[in-house]
Amino acid sequence: MCALAITRAVLLRILSSAGGVLGVLALGSVLPVFLVLAPTGLNSRDAIPMQLSYEVAFMGGAVAIVLGLAALERIAPLLAREPSGRRLAWESAALLASGLIGAVLPLLSGCACGAIPVGGAAEVLMIRILPALTTTVAAGSVIVRTCPTPGMAPWLFASGILLAPMILSQPVPPQSLVAMTLGFLFAAWLLDRAPIAAGVARTRRGAR
Repeated sequence: MCALAITRAVLLRILSSAGGVLGVLALGSVLPVFLVLAPTGLNSRDAIPMQLSYEVAFMGGAVAIVLGLAALERIAPLLAREPSGRRLAWESAALLASGLIGAVLPLLSGCACGAIPVGGAAEVLMIRILPALTTTVAAGSVIVRTCPTPGMAPWLFASGILLAPMILSQPVPPQSLVAMTLGFLFAAWLLDRAPIAAGVARTRRGAR
């Protein structure tokens, strides 16, 4: 197995579910629909504020990561056979790819209808969305390892996304995003190593 195979499996499982298909359709149409139905309308304003574009794109990425977590849970038995570091890297790559696709869809639709400049969309994606999604993916890696009930991790993750703006100051400073990302990834790595450490401890107690 490799990161590309895991990412492909996750994306195919997302697209094969009803929720995934509805999510793709919703993310691809949300900005054009907003542009048409907004109080300003097409006649008085034909552009969408970049802040709104960022928020819609980030939520699209978060929704895609939720769907990716659900897909990862279904292939967890296959991933459990892999070394902990490799497993963490492959899971993170698959979730980040899912999140980026979910974030790009509304931006592409906004650019296609002329509501968002292409340069502005690229800047939002690289400078604001990619760092935030990287931290979000790292948090999802911890949640999927600590959730005791199958199928509950996506719901816990979604609840965390909704609560995050109430806890963290907005916008989150870049150094805070880096620190949180490293902390989450280290915690996920430790959680993968915990069964090994427990086995070593039992062996040492038995030897005594």
